[in-house]
Amino acid sequence: MWNEDTWLTTTIRPAGLLDSTAVTRLADSVAILSTTCDLVVLDLSACAVEELEQLAEALRLPARRLAAQGGCLMLRGASDDLIAAMSPAPLAAVG
Repeated sequence: MWNEDTWLTTTIRPAGLLDSTAVTRLADSVAILSTTCDLVVLDLSACAVEELEQLAEALRLPARRLAAQGGCLMLRGASDDLIAAMSPAPLAAVG
C-alpha cells in the first residue's frame, strides 16, 4: 500500500459478547484501519458473535478495500458460519 518493502499490521482482539452495538464499534474500527494498514488481523477467539450477519456485512467493504490495495483482512478464530457469511469477500481465515 504505502511501500513495497514495509507493511503496517494491526491486530484487533475483542473479548466478550459482540452484540449489535459492539459489532458496530468493531466494524467502524476495522473500516478506519483498512484505510491506513496493509494487514488487519481480527482475532475473534475471545468473543462470541451474537450478530453474525451484521458482522459479516460490516466486514465485507474493509476486506475488499484492503485486497484492492494489495493488503488483507485476516480472521483468526472465526467460526465456519462467519467465514461462509463473509463469502465472497476476499479474506484470509485462520483457525
